[in-house]
Amino acid sequence: MSSNSNKSRNEAIDQGRFFAAAGVVWIHSMRTELMTMWGELGRFAVPFFVSLAILMTWQSLQRSTEIRFVDFLMQRLRRLYLPMLVWSLVYIAFKLVKSFLQPHLPNDFPGWSFLWGETAYHLWFIPFLTMVVLLLFAARPLAQVTDKTKGIVAIVLLIAAAAMACLPNIELPTQFAGVQWMWRATPAALAAFVLFVLLDPRPVAYQVKPQIVRVAGMVGVSALFLAVLQPGSIILESIAGLMFLVVVLNEEVQWKNSTLLSTLGRISMGIYFSHLLFVKCTEIVLDKIVHDPVAWKDGAVFAISLIGAACLSYLLYRFQPTRWLVA
Repeated sequence: MSSNSNKSRNEAIDQGRFFAAAGVVWIHSMRTELMTMWGELGRFAVPFFVSLAILMTWQSLQRSTEIRFVDFLMQRLRRLYLPMLVWSLVYIAFKLVKSFLQPHLPNDFPGWSFLWGETAYHLWFIPFLTMVVLLLFAARPLAQVTDKTKGIVAIVLLIAAAAMACLPNIELPTQFAGVQWMWRATPAALAAFVLFVLLDPRPVAYQVKPQIVRVAGMVGVSALFLAVLQPGSIILESIAGLMFLVVVLNEEVQWKNSTLLSTLGRISMGIYFSHLLFVKCTEIVLDKIVHDPVAWKDGAVFAISLIGAACLSYLLYRFQPTRWLVA
């Protein structure tokens, strides 16, 4: 990888964020037996997001060498954790309305566990991401160690990542279901740490050679379709997400003059937070109209939920007092 700090903003990264957010919506929209298998096509999203967060956070830390841990902690809590708590309250309100209007449908209300994202099953990612970026702060001394030491640490972490990715799925002894997904996301986080922290820690924008982009694209697409044939493969999902990030690090892959895609990428956090509201509402309505579990319903849930979440996030983004909830 080469780098250039004089380049303008890489819009390909923003556009990649949108496609990854769409991948999350795609996963949560697939319910029928036929489409559940194809839901694996969205599994690249979590490894992509966690790897991108590691890259961007490490770059920021290398530029801001004087920042104190307390200040960094407060920044991350305001950026990640506080929006999650607000959206958790939104989901609790949604469940209250749902229990009143549809009392026969299953509903679950968390206790204090809403503080760590148990209000909705997709919110586990925010506590996980918060822990990852805080660990990056603790890892700052690694920037000063010798290349030999970095190599040893890299080998240990890659072995750990491979071991975790290859282990069969196991039920972890906890009532917090999100821990299972945190476990699945950890190999990608370890691999990204090795790639972006230990191998090339320069605090500037990365540029990837076109030859590497083509190889990464082919590897990523192959891994993604293999994941469809082998659902639940952590290693295939991790490879697909990491390769997608490598692709978008080259700004040449961006859609030129696509302001819409770039804006949608900047509000991808809002799409992630809000989409489940639209998924659940659309499912309830469509199930009343069409009782049979047909594949087109999943496609309709995906399209309506993605558009709805994007529109809501854009409205919140345009209003300055609520922008922090989505971007």
